[in-house]
Amino acid sequence: MKDSVTTVEQRDRERSTARWLILGAGLAFIIAVIPWLGYWPDDLFIYLRFARHVAQSGQWAFNPGSPVAGATSPPWVILLSLAAWAGIPLGFAAKAIGIAMASGVVVMTYAVCRAYGLTRPLAIAASAVVASSHWLGLWSAAGMETPLAPFLLLSAVWAMKRWRPGSPVVGVFLGLAALSRPDAAPASLVLLSWATLRAEGRRRPALWLAAAFVVLPWLVFSKTVLGSWFPMTVSAKGAFTWRGGHIVASLVRTALVAASESLPLFLLAAAAYVSDREVRRTWNDWFFLLAAASTYPLGYAFNNAFGGVEASGRYLVPWFVLGSVASLLILRPWLRRPGRRWLVPGAIALAVCQSFALAIVHRPAVLRYERYSRDTLVPAGRWLRKHGKPGDVVAAGDIGVIGFTSGLHVLDLAGIVNPDAQRWSRLGTTFEELCARRPKFFINPAWRPGFDPAALDPFTKRVVFSHTHVRYRWTLHPGTFTVTLRVLAWPRAGTGGTGATTAPVAR
Repeated sequence: MKDSVTTVEQRDRERSTARWLILGAGLAFIIAVIPWLGYWPDDLFIYLRFARHVAQSGQWAFNPGSPVAGATSPPWVILLSLAAWAGIPLGFAAKAIGIAMASGVVVMTYAVCRAYGLTRPLAIAASAVVASSHWLGLWSAAGMETPLAPFLLLSAVWAMKRWRPGSPVVGVFLGLAALSRPDAAPASLVLLSWATLRAEGRRRPALWLAAAFVVLPWLVFSKTVLGSWFPMTVSAKGAFTWRGGHIVASLVRTALVAASESLPLFLLAAAAYVSDREVRRTWNDWFFLLAAASTYPLGYAFNNAFGGVEASGRYLVPWFVLGSVASLLILRPWLRRPGRRWLVPGAIALAVCQSFALAIVHRPAVLRYERYSRDTLVPAGRWLRKHGKPGDVVAAGDIGVIGFTSGLHVLDLAGIVNPDAQRWSRLGTTFEELCARRPKFFINPAWRPGFDPAALDPFTKRVVFSHTHVRYRWTLHPGTFTVTLRVLAWPRAGTGGTGATTAPVAR
C-alpha cells in the first residue's frame, strides 16, 4: 500500500513538473520568435518573387520568361505559391508558415525523445532547448525555409520508431528533406543508410524507392526545364575553387558558429562519452543522429575551403536540433546515477541561457541589416518601380527586395538567377559584361567577391543613392560595405564611353 501511494505521489510530481516545463518551453519559443517578426531579409523576397510567378503563370522563374534553378528550397517555393494562389499575402504567409514549421520542430523534438526512451520531463526539457534557439526563432520569424529541413529530418527519425526503419514513410520524409535544402542531402543519406541497416531485407528496396519517388521527378524537371541539377545557390558564391590555405580558418569559423548554441549539452555529452563505459556501450541509440547532425558543420567547413559560402547560424540549425537530441540520448545513462543526475538539467538550463545571450549579442547586427534594407533596398525598389518601364533591366547584387518591389528584370551579379555572373566573377570580366548588356539601372554591391569599387567608377561620376551599413554577421566585429544605386544612360553605339543621368531618390 505504501509503495502504491509513493507511485501516485511520483506521478503527481512528474505531471506538475511536466506542466511547468511545457509552460517554460512555450515561453522560450515566444521569446525566441517575437522579437524578429519585423525582420525582412533580402533572401526572403527571392522566394516571394519565385512564388508569385509560380502562382500567377506557372513559371519557375525570378525574371518572367527565364526559368532558372535560383530557389534554394523548392518545397518552400511550392508552399508559398499555394498561399499566393489562395490569395494570402505572401509576406504574411511566409512568416506564418515559418513559425508553424518551427513549432513543428519543437513538437517533433519531444516526439523523437519520447520514442527513443527519454522520460516525459526530459523530453519536454529537450523541446525547451530547441524552442529557445535564437537561430531557429530568428529565421522562422523571418519567413525563411530554415525550419523545414530539421522538421523533416526529425519526422523521419520518429517514423523509424513509429513505423519501423524500413517504412516507405521514412523514405518520403528523407527525400523531402533532401529537396528542402541542398545541405540536408548528406544528413538524409546518413539516416537513409542507417534505416537500411536496421530494416528487414525485404523492406529495404521500398525505403529507397520511396525516397527516389520524391527526389527524382524534381531533379529531372530541374535539369530539363531549369538547366541545372541543383539550385544555383550551391555555387553562386564562388564554390569549387580549392583554397588549401583557407581550411584552418574555415574549420575555426565553423567551430565557433557550431558552438554558438547548445554548447553545455555538447560538452557534457562529450565528457560522458569519454568517462562512462555504459554511454559508449549504448552508441546504437544515438550514433546515427550525431552522424547526421555532424554533416552540417563538416560540410560547411569544407565548402568554405573550396571558396563557397561560410557557415552561419542560419545554415547550422539542423546541427543544433539533431545534436541536442543526440546529446540527451548520450546522457540518458547518467540519469540513473544520483550523483550525476543534476548535471543534465543544469546543462539544459545553461543551453537555454546561452541561446538568449546569443540573441542579445546578435540583435544589434540584425537591426543594422534591417535598417540597411529599410533605408536602402526598399526605397531603391520603390524608386525603380516609379521610374522604370517594362523591359528595363537593373543590375544588382542583392536582388530580392529590388526585384520583388520594382517588378523589373534583374541582372543578378551574384549568379543566383543569372548563372553567367559566376563565370564573370571568376574571370574578372564583370565590368565588361555589364557594359555589353547595358542595364538601365545599376546597384553597386561593393562588398561582393571579385568587385573593385574603383574599377566601376567609369559608370558614373555622381552617386545618386548611397548607404553604408554593417554587414550582417553574428560575430562581434562585422565588416562594412556600400550599396549605390546608379541610373545609367548608355551612349549610342560607336560613341564610346559611358555616362549617367541622375534623379533624386525618395527615402
